[in-house]
Formats: sequence, structure tokens, C-alpha cells
Amino acid sequence: MDNKDNENLENIANETADEIVSNEEAVEEASSDVEASDIVDEVWEKDGDAEDPEDNEDIEDAEEPVFKAPKDKAKKRSDAIVTIGILLLVAVVAVGFIFWMIPIIGVTSFGCSVDDYFAKVKTIPCYQAVEDLSSISVNNINYQNDVLSSTITEDELKKGLSDLSETLPKQYFLKYFDCDVSSTVPADIVGCSRMTDGELVYIRFMAQFDAEHQNYSFMLYFFAAALQSVFPELSTDEASALYEQLMNSGSGHSDYIIRGNYAYRLSFGKYNDATYISMDLTPAANIK
Repeated sequence: MDNKDNENLENIANETADEIVSNEEAVEEASSDVEASDIVDEVWEKDGDAEDPEDNEDIEDAEEPVFKAPKDKAKKRSDAIVTIGILLLVAVVAVGFIFWMIPIIGVTSFGCSVDDYFAKVKTIPCYQAVEDLSSISVNNINYQNDVLSSTITEDELKKGLSDLSETLPKQYFLKYFDCDVSSTVPADIVGCSRMTDGELVYIRFMAQFDAEHQNYSFMLYFFAAALQSVFPELSTDEASALYEQLMNSGSGHSDYIIRGNYAYRLSFGKYNDATYISMDLTPAANIK
């Protein structure tokens, strides 16, 4: 081969080498473009997942039962506690109302408190006559929840004496009282009132009567005053005559006599180891 042929071969070889180099660069650029495109697509997909509201709602919907179920249980428990509390409150109010109403419905009162009753008694003409005779005064009212204690014996009961500690039958909604009565003639006043409103339901006037104490004038005006406290229409003479009529009918326990809205009776019996003549007064509705 001559020099010219050698040159041609060399040129061909160089061109072939250049083409190979050029092809390799093109392949590298294409490969680089493909990798960059894949990375960009992956980033867009991630951004799209993060920003897509529908996808977020799907995620929230999927997570909602997990977080809201405990809250729903707590709310139901709270509602149940509130409901039970309201029912208990209603029950307490109902029981209190019933406790208040039973004595009002079951036992009729004088329509006034014990203190108001004694304040009225002090204005009665017959009582003022008793004050002049004996300087009587009611100093204290001693209350107790149980019935008054009895000291009467079986033999005394058989002799026709009454147990003057007995007032109205024992009832849980009544409170009983005994007054400290100061007088030159021994006397006492006992009774009972409603626990709920303190209104008087029963009163007993007692004057000691035995061989040592027989003050007829005191007893006349004392018991006439008791009658006038519930029958204000009676004059002093009428109230005194009514008492004398009761005395003349016989001593000992007698039945109640109903007059208008009230009932009264005269008894002869024992209280605190002493013998008394007594007069009971109560609304007629309380006599069974």
C-alpha cells in the first residue's frame, strides 16, 4: 500500500472513532435526561399526594373511627351521669314534697304556730282574769320528738284516771311540747305541733286538783280561756257556763265533743305524779 492509501485508512479510522465518541455522549445525555425525568415525576407524585384534598379526606375518613370512638363513649357516659343526676334530684324533691305534704294533709292545725297561739291566748278576757288570780305566765316551751312520758299506774287507770301524757297518737311528723308554767296555783300546758311548719295541732290545759289544791275560781277562768281560744264567739259567762256543764257531767275520761271546726273534752287524770283536771282542744278533723 502506498502512502495515499494509508492516509485514507487513517482518516476512516479517525471518523469512526469520532462517531463512537459522539454516540457515547448522546447515550449519556439521554440517560441523564431519563433519570432527571424520573426524579421530577416522583417529586410531582409526592406533592400531588400531599396536596390532593380528596386523598386527604380519604385519609381522615380512614382515621376518624379510631379517634372519635373514645370521644363518643365518653360523651355517652357523661350524658348518662347527667341524666341519673337529674333523676336523683327529682326523686329527692318529690320525697321532700311528700314529707312536707303528709302532715299537712293528715293532721289539721289551728292555723297558727305555738307561739302565735299563746300570744292570742294572752289577749283573751278569761285568761286576763286568771292572771289577776294567780299571776300565771308561760315561760318556756320545751319540745321533744317522742310522746310525753307517762307515770300513771295500771291501778290508777282502773280507777278511771286518764294518762295525761297521751296527746294525739304518736306520729313521726309531730313534735310534742311541755310548757314551763309559773302560777300560784299549780298548772301545766302540753301539746304537739307539725314538724314541717310548726303549726299547733293539739293543746291541753291542766290544773292540779287534789285535797291540797282546789281553787275553783282559777279552774273556772283557766278552762274558760281555753274554750275561748278556739271559740272566740263565746262570752266570758258562756265559756264559764260550758266548763261548769262539763264538770257536772262527771269526772274521769270523757269523749270529745265537736263544736264547729273544733273538738274538746274534759278529763281527770295523772301527769308527772300529780292529779289534774285537763281540757283537750284540737281541730275536729283530727278526731277519728
